[in-house]
Amino acid sequence: MKKWLFFIVLLFVLSCTPTLTGKNIDPIQEFLNGDGFVVNSTPDLVTPVPQENKVVEKETFKVLTSVCGDYFCEQNEDKNTCPNDCLLGPELVKQVDKCDSPEQPQKEVWEVTKDVTLCLKDFDLPKGIIIENDGVVFDCNNAKLTTEFSEDRIVFLEVLANNVRVKNCNFENLFLDVGGVYYPKKLFYKKVYGVKIENNNFNTNSIPGYTVPIYAEDSTIKSNNFLSGAGISIRNSNNIKVLNNDADFIEMTSSESNQLLNNLVRNFVVLDKSNKNQVFSNTLLGDNFLGSITLLNSKENNVYSNSVGDGGFKDQSLNCEDILDLGIPLFPIGILGGEKNIINENWLNGFKASCGIYLAQTKHNKVSFNNIENFNEGIYLVGGDKAESFDNEFRSNTIKNNQVGISLKDVVQNNVFSENNFSKNEKQIVYNSSVKNNFENNFYDDYKGEGSYYIHTITPTHENGWVPFTIEDKSPKQLSSNK
Repeated sequence: MKKWLFFIVLLFVLSCTPTLTGKNIDPIQEFLNGDGFVVNSTPDLVTPVPQENKVVEKETFKVLTSVCGDYFCEQNEDKNTCPNDCLLGPELVKQVDKCDSPEQPQKEVWEVTKDVTLCLKDFDLPKGIIIENDGVVFDCNNAKLTTEFSEDRIVFLEVLANNVRVKNCNFENLFLDVGGVYYPKKLFYKKVYGVKIENNNFNTNSIPGYTVPIYAEDSTIKSNNFLSGAGISIRNSNNIKVLNNDADFIEMTSSESNQLLNNLVRNFVVLDKSNKNQVFSNTLLGDNFLGSITLLNSKENNVYSNSVGDGGFKDQSLNCEDILDLGIPLFPIGILGGEKNIINENWLNGFKASCGIYLAQTKHNKVSFNNIENFNEGIYLVGGDKAESFDNEFRSNTIKNNQVGISLKDVVQNNVFSENNFSKNEKQIVYNSSVKNNFENNFYDDYKGEGSYYIHTITPTHENGWVPFTIEDKSPKQLSSNK
């Protein structure tokens, strides 16, 4: 029952009714229908990068320096040593000579036309708020903005102007909309620029799974606390920085050149038809299907230095195929369709459930320097009826304590596996494909130190030319017992 309950909740989040999310979007169904395997190319993105002491591809990553006040909460910083970067939720109440209060009880939509610093009170705003003037700073100063939820009408703070800043608010069933998805006069989109949404609490008990929609460019979503199952939805947006938030989920649709950095995500990150984005240094802690980064029909994204899973007990009766058969393409890291993504230096810990990295119908991806342990299958690579998986590179990964280290199935060919460390897996490699892939210079803890390491021999058939087809690593290395 739990599996199907989660499936229903997931579909609700990713494809809610127009009342909650504007345009219907269902990336899961789009993938299962085979749509969108070809995506347009996008401009280059300036990349933030991992710490200096890590082994990375020098041509891909640069080095971050630790600077308090650079909008990024790094590993040696916290809310005490660097509150400018690391504080989550509203800042402390500041003393002001004069504070602002909307009319109470509210009779009309509050149109904010200039900078506002609210008095420290609870404000009931059943008509909502709208900001249509550029450059407005809306500082709640830790005040609470409330409204009574109704299934017939949802009340918003609408941001429909450029360079607006919304900060230090406690939203209680009053929802935020950046970019005009829910404009109360008529339903339309208005992309805005330079918006900052910082240090707010979002408490939406009335609608678990509510998304804060973002339709913007060159904007920042930073240090917000999303409670009651709420999350962030980035739509048709570019150059958005999502930093240091605590959210249930982050979804991105048809967007490019965005950065998801150092967020704590309780359920999942999904990129759908989104290119050249950075997913760096996030922590995902969900169980079974939850706790995942999934790329659907997306390309040229960098997913690196993320921690996914907590190694806690999960349903060991499910493997990779079982989960996909349920219609839930969510794994600790999943690439379904698309191409040229980089999966680098992630730490995946699953405790014998599902699979660590799942790739289906995708090509030209680089998967390197990841630590993958405690799964049914560490890496699962599969082709399909509509598209095969080929020319993917798996290099220098540590694949440890899995029931199966790597599984290959169906039409997967010309994929390269080199310098990977196979340790304490019940089976190192399961090969269920009739085409050739390349294994070279890998380390195996069960290699005896002489000759090739034989992975698989396919029985001669008419399909493979009536000749033996042997899969082997001709240059294996012995893995020391302490790895």
